[in-house]
Amino acid sequence: MSIIENFKCLVIDDMASARAMIEQSLIEIDNSVHVDQAESILQARRLIESKKRLLANYDLILCDWEMPEGPGIDLLKWFKESKISEKTCFMMLTTVTEVERVLQAIQIGSDGYIVKPFRPNDLLKKINEALEKKVGKK
Repeated sequence: MSIIENFKCLVIDDMASARAMIEQSLIEIDNSVHVDQAESILQARRLIESKKRLLANYDLILCDWEMPEGPGIDLLKWFKESKISEKTCFMMLTTVTEVERVLQAIQIGSDGYIVKPFRPNDLLKKINEALEKKVGKK
């Protein structure tokens, strides 16, 4: 049994190829995962709010830092301030490995940080680490 079995995931990235690769990686890990995709922060907010209204919050959100309409960290701030779901694991994705960014994401409340590109096994390892930390906080 996979740690992400039957998870509802949201992948936010402005590049369709990146979203598709992440979705495929998640499905390779466990084909019971349901993945929604958003190409913008606005679309992501709408999907998150829609899930909340249905009482079906995402289990995992993977958000790219570099988005055309603003940094993905702004979505993380909104998500945490809105108190959408304390159970959702929210992870930032980026191609940049600056320590300041990692610290900023952690201070705001990111449950993890993944540097692109990555292999499916690396993604699973990072997700597992983030979920274990999240469970340990409760």
